[in-house]
Amino acid sequence: MNFNELSNSAGDVCCPYCGSREIIRKGFRKRKEDIGRIGFCKNCSKYFTYPQKRIRRNVASEEILLQYIKGKPLCEFGYPKSTLHRQILRRINSFPSWEEATGEWLDQLRDQEWFKNLVVDTTVVKVSGEKRIYLHAADNYFKRPLIYKVIERENKEYIARELRKLKSLGYCPAIVTVDLAPELLSAIKEVYKWAKIQGCLFHLARFLNKNLKKTEGTSEDVALAREKAKNLILHSVCADFLTRRSMIQKLASMLQPSVDEKTKRVIRIFRNRFKFYHTLEELNGHAEALTTNLCERHIGLVKEFKRRLRGFKSFNTAQKLLNSYWFFYLKEKRDTVKKDLNVRRFEGAAAFLLDGHISVSLLSHLLGLPEQYLVETAKKKGKIMILGYPISRRQIRRILQLAPKVNTVGELSEIMALNPRVVCKILTIYGFNVKVQNPQMTIDEIFNHQSNACSRIDNARIIKP
Repeated sequence: MNFNELSNSAGDVCCPYCGSREIIRKGFRKRKEDIGRIGFCKNCSKYFTYPQKRIRRNVASEEILLQYIKGKPLCEFGYPKSTLHRQILRRINSFPSWEEATGEWLDQLRDQEWFKNLVVDTTVVKVSGEKRIYLHAADNYFKRPLIYKVIERENKEYIARELRKLKSLGYCPAIVTVDLAPELLSAIKEVYKWAKIQGCLFHLARFLNKNLKKTEGTSEDVALAREKAKNLILHSVCADFLTRRSMIQKLASMLQPSVDEKTKRVIRIFRNRFKFYHTLEELNGHAEALTTNLCERHIGLVKEFKRRLRGFKSFNTAQKLLNSYWFFYLKEKRDTVKKDLNVRRFEGAAAFLLDGHISVSLLSHLLGLPEQYLVETAKKKGKIMILGYPISRRQIRRILQLAPKVNTVGELSEIMALNPRVVCKILTIYGFNVKVQNPQMTIDEIFNHQSNACSRIDNARIIKP
């Protein structure tokens, strides 16, 4: 504030001590948030400052707040840190909560229909050194956060309370994708009784990698059984109805005394949860509903935001800072160009669908995408197209490692959970000889002319080069 803006006349000022109007101006006094004149009273010989009204400087503008949220330290703004921090905490009170922001957004789309797929996930955050739960829910079609709330405990009551608020705003999803945590399942079944629950394939793969890995001292037979169970499970959750039924039968056949208890326990857990993993036909081709990757990305942003702020100091401040963070996030994303709907469907689950278990032609039919686009995407991810299946170099190396240890192509294809024709083709490309039961027919003739090629190749013997 300019000093000239203050009153130059002391005639209307009275001494606060004796009430005299005989005042002499003696200069200015500056503080952190006010500027005033110093007056001297001739009657009582005392000094005082006028005007008494404090003049606040609103230094925490929206631009400064945005830079602070993006990680710029308070000491780099050129203002006193205590003043700036106090004004930032006061300013974040004005940002809308998730209920207000989501309700306003849903009101704008009241007459629009879209495929509502809700993804929900939780994570642990520390607030004032204590563990709290961050609940996040997002719409998979618009890639927009709906719920961003810090709750005290990860139990059914707290989660269901927030989901009921979302339901009261008019958001009713057809599919809810979760990581199958018990408290999330209970809350979703209570609030969205009609919704189809889909288990996240990313969390399933992480569970299998953790519990079916080869540890020190594990025998070769146990390691092969665990690898076979893992590949069968991952194949079954992505396959069509008929293929997954045969995969489940093969998993059931592994529940025998010769298989180790840990592998059997994992198979039993998966069989109990199998009803939550739907085929692409049941999901109407919406491959984005297979994973909670959107929530994982959003939660990663929240963790990075918390790290930049060096933690949350209090429960209420944490929620207000999250409100301001997602307000600016949505403001920046509002004008971005949307990708094609079918491409968005495919991108989230590309890592699972392009893993050699499903042919590109079948994927093209289920997703409504051009086959050439899927082939190009697979090649960008380092896949090799073999008989219409995208195969990774890791799978090829593993097939070549296991080939000397098994007798038939069928055994090898079961361990890798791949089409026998693909396995046989890889073996022949890399110098292995495959001997079929009918010596009058070659492998190429079976591929090209026989309708039951897979059944014939299953029993084909592998001969080392």
